[in-house]
Amino acid sequence: MRGACGLASALMILKPGADSNCKVLLDETSELLDREYTGLKPSLNRVGTRYQLACAYLLLQAARSETIQEALVKYDAALYEDIQPVILYEMRVRMCGKRAGSGPIADMLDVFIETGKVPARLLESYATTVKSNVEVKLLMALFGYKTVAFPGSEDGTGALTVAKASGKRWTKGCPAARDRSADEAFLMDNFDTCGILVLKDAHWSAVKSLTIEDGHEWSLHFLDPGIPRGQEFRLDPWNPRARLYFFKKDPGLQSKMARLVRGLLERPEPAEKGVTKPALEEKEKEKGG
Repeated sequence: MRGACGLASALMILKPGADSNCKVLLDETSELLDREYTGLKPSLNRVGTRYQLACAYLLLQAARSETIQEALVKYDAALYEDIQPVILYEMRVRMCGKRAGSGPIADMLDVFIETGKVPARLLESYATTVKSNVEVKLLMALFGYKTVAFPGSEDGTGALTVAKASGKRWTKGCPAARDRSADEAFLMDNFDTCGILVLKDAHWSAVKSLTIEDGHEWSLHFLDPGIPRGQEFRLDPWNPRARLYFFKKDPGLQSKMARLVRGLLERPEPAEKGVTKPALEEKEKEKGG
């Protein structure tokens, strides 16, 4: 299974081995997959691909869940208000290519959006499709990680362009914080408190460290999910396509989403007149209140 698709890199940030909430949700999802997808046993029996398939399944279900959408919009409308329509549109384009309106995968997507049913072929295909930045943001939110958007993002995604941050090289003790560019200051101020993913040429990696070289120049290093040995690679500071996405754990979001994610595992949300039933139930409660 391709590690560069984004799921493996996200797992490097989530660290299920050290985060009990994340591990419990992934294990519960994996157990559901064990029961429902006997044909995927070879992949589910491997820890790495097992959790990637679990992430793919959760992301699929969350992408059509009105309950998840409403909770995230209440949490931060600016970040999450339009995330689901964008994901569902991009999902079809990337999985079906030029034949986005026809073919077996397109048919499966139509049924999935209506019923929540995820055939094994659709799950495998989605798990190996490169994820967009909005899909990664939704996945991280499911485990309680809020996107920390760079205010000066050039493309509107909240990403920090590596080349811009590197435009004025930081030195240890010089220049002073007041002399740094806004891009560089954002990187330095958020590095220690956020998990950071870098997207470059449709390849996701997890930023591992920031080091000072020769006593004055800083550099970023990342882990390539396609290389399991844990070897760090230096990120080219002048790559114009490399973008950094920042994610910060929020205990309140984590607690709320854990409950809603378990709801997704209990039963997919059936659609009713374009709105899922749990969302309708919430709307009725609000009217009654």
